[in-house]
Amino acid sequence: MTASSPASPNTPNTPNTPGTSLASDLLPLLLLAASAVAVHMFIQSPYGYHRDELYLLDCARHPAWGYADQNPLAAAITRLTVATVGDAANMLRIVPALAGAITVLLTGLLARELGGRGFAQGLAAFAALVCPMLLRATSILQPEAFDPLLWTLCLFLAVAASRRNKPVLWIPIGIVLGLVFLNRIESIMLVEGVLIAILLSRYRRQISSIYFGVGIVAAAAMMIPPLLWQQAHGWPYLEIVIMRSQSGTIHIPEWLTFQIFDLPAAGAILTLMGVGFCLNPKRDGIGLFLLIPFLLAVASIISSGDRNLLPAYIPMFAAGAVAFEQFIAKKRSRRLATTAAIVFTLSAMLHAPTAVPVISIDDIDHYVKRLSLGTIKNPDYITNHFHAMFGAESLLKDLTSVMLQLTPEEQLNCTIVTSRYAQAAAVNQFADEYALPLASSPHNSYYFWDPVVDDPELVIAVGLEMAIIYPLFGSIEQLDIVVDDYAIPLDDNLPIYVCRRPLMPLSEMWPKLRTISP
Repeated sequence: MTASSPASPNTPNTPNTPGTSLASDLLPLLLLAASAVAVHMFIQSPYGYHRDELYLLDCARHPAWGYADQNPLAAAITRLTVATVGDAANMLRIVPALAGAITVLLTGLLARELGGRGFAQGLAAFAALVCPMLLRATSILQPEAFDPLLWTLCLFLAVAASRRNKPVLWIPIGIVLGLVFLNRIESIMLVEGVLIAILLSRYRRQISSIYFGVGIVAAAAMMIPPLLWQQAHGWPYLEIVIMRSQSGTIHIPEWLTFQIFDLPAAGAILTLMGVGFCLNPKRDGIGLFLLIPFLLAVASIISSGDRNLLPAYIPMFAAGAVAFEQFIAKKRSRRLATTAAIVFTLSAMLHAPTAVPVISIDDIDHYVKRLSLGTIKNPDYITNHFHAMFGAESLLKDLTSVMLQLTPEEQLNCTIVTSRYAQAAAVNQFADEYALPLASSPHNSYYFWDPVVDDPELVIAVGLEMAIIYPLFGSIEQLDIVVDDYAIPLDDNLPIYVCRRPLMPLSEMWPKLRTISP
């Protein structure tokens, strides 16, 4: 955190009179942002690709306006990254690391826009930097890596447009809102939250500005192509949303326990103080831009069980940091500022192993159990991020072993079909290295890409249920089973069947094999 002391109680705390120049405020924030990049670049995961990174690589090979389980932005970023720096795992992770760094910078600038001085800006940025959820989200290439950046940028611009009376900023706000939707459909709550906030606040007069109209049109125009893709493909994402809603509401006590690892105590305090800041009537309703999206995110968690509140948390750090700075100023206590710095630093050190790979995979689960004092019996939710980087190597080695058991003619006329997208993605990424045929899958987006080979003489089926494939082939033989103690359950204990004499082309089997899941 920056060494600047909190503002005195009598010092104006408005964005238009920040007390220091932007240049002087920017330097410590840039240093914290650079630290975010350094954390990810110097603590590279030794485990290899994450299963979702492999999936995005295949999505990038099939450019489209939509996919069964996501919108196109992350796949487009992946395609651009591969074309620029290659597809090695450490290269793919440069972009999410930069997204995390910019998020840290924007969090500090948002605190400045809310009236915070050096201490509040540094505290907000540091809270974002060490937030375990942000560290996890931006350590790999995935859609979730870009949500915090886009949310924080949008709310920063909305606050600036309102407080500085610059309706022209609604044009970039509209573009960012469009990008938010292009990244993840769930983030529509941000669009809703910003529109509700402007309607309820005293800044609603900006709605009559031509710039506001242009911004809304820009956002709508960017949202239309993914919606048209979903419509043309039978609304597969709606199926996923329904599946999530049928899973029932989240178990609140369990979720609160997990927040110890997603949002340590210091971050929770800032979040609660941020809510109080936004509710304060003296803020002229500016806090509504942060508060309403936050409440919509909370409502989404309670109703659907989606635990990812990260994008809504980060802006609250900025509001909470300003509130904390003003509290310290009233108490005239530098000791509180020092204590805050120590608490956040210790918290970061304590929770780092749950966010970045600084200890071995063998110790991660045990560490979570010890840190939770035994209250968490199954740490999968916390450590899933690491375990999702395992399984591919075991799969590829077992498939190579199965291929060697086939005759040369069978090897030339076979294809691989997997039950899940991650297994197909792993095969397609390393097919040349392991001398394997390309894989297809009837799961999620792969279903729409059609089989790689439509009429093979032999199919190597990975993880498919025997009861489903038995009526489709003249002969089925299990030759292996993929076992990986470190992999997540979806990538472990996968039977490998050799299916001979298919009774129909794979394209006709596809509707019978189709699966979709979150």
